[in-house]
Amino acid sequence: AEVGEDRDVALEIHSSRPVVAERPMYFNYRGVWDGGHITMGSPVLSPDWYFAEGTTREGFEEWLCFYNPSDEVAQVTMVVDLTEAGEKKATVFVPAGRRSTVNVNQVVGPGLDVSLRLSSDREIVAERSLYFLYHGVWEGGHNGLGAVP
Repeated sequence: AEVGEDRDVALEIHSSRPVVAERPMYFNYRGVWDGGHITMGSPVLSPDWYFAEGTTREGFEEWLCFYNPSDEVAQVTMVVDLTEAGEKKATVFVPAGRRSTVNVNQVVGPGLDVSLRLSSDREIVAERSLYFLYHGVWEGGHNGLGAVP
């Protein structure tokens, strides 16, 4: 209601008292997969983020979401561990004060289990969304913040 429909949104919350912030999201992904997920707001910014498990196997679509609150463009290096296929690197530029998303399936290709290590020249927030139709039966999605060192 605040920003309108069909928009990508990132936000910062400031409070004079301690608060807990979370973001519920409900979807009909690509008109096929129904579901919802919720993520806690990040209590920290960090230049380094880690994601232990993800996949680009059939029926799965994996996304990385970045937020750069700084006044300068952030250069984020993604190091993707492809388990049995070695590593792959990619670079993402996240505009100042903006959010950006990366389709992991397009970066690494289909049919792979992946873990990710992100390194940025600015402090950012990073989370991963995974949408799925598992074995043609279970549909949905989940989202989570990365781990910081």
